[in-house]
Amino acid sequence: MRWMSKYYLEEGNPIGKGQKGIEEFLDKFGQYLKQRTESKARQIIDTSVNHLRNSARLRAMAKAQIKKYRWDATNDRLTCPYCRAMDGRIFEVKDAIRTLELIESDPSVLPQVKPFLTTMNLDKLKTTPSSWLPSRIPPAHPHCRCRLSAYIEEIEETYPIAIERSHPSTELAKHFEK
Repeated sequence: MRWMSKYYLEEGNPIGKGQKGIEEFLDKFGQYLKQRTESKARQIIDTSVNHLRNSARLRAMAKAQIKKYRWDATNDRLTCPYCRAMDGRIFEVKDAIRTLELIESDPSVLPQVKPFLTTMNLDKLKTTPSSWLPSRIPPAHPHCRCRLSAYIEEIEETYPIAIERSHPSTELAKHFEK
């Protein structure tokens, strides 16, 4: 993760097919892969960089004291049913930060606290409260393109407006006052 953070986020190298980062990734980490292919490396890189971006967004939200975030799916023909069902759901930033801190302190807990979901009963998902969902931080699966957005509740308040006139109002002025 440190290598990907430095290479892709700090240095701004491009992600995608045929990029030199894939060869470099395979040279450094290929011995840990069952499939030492460009497509497997791209899957890991794309998914990990998306995780890094969403983690950074969460940390920025926490720093800005934003309390909630929204799951945003891409919603095109490639979007999986799980991500489509998650789109627009609202979650607590503090809970997500706690999950990230658990993962960072002990990476072996990742499958338990933030599992990759490749199958889930979608009928059950539609009626499941957001707080019970096993994965509330994208990416939810390999090649997941979902992201997080700050969610700020809008509060409608009326403010009394006092208009002081030094001369009588014209019809045009009355129109603009409305």
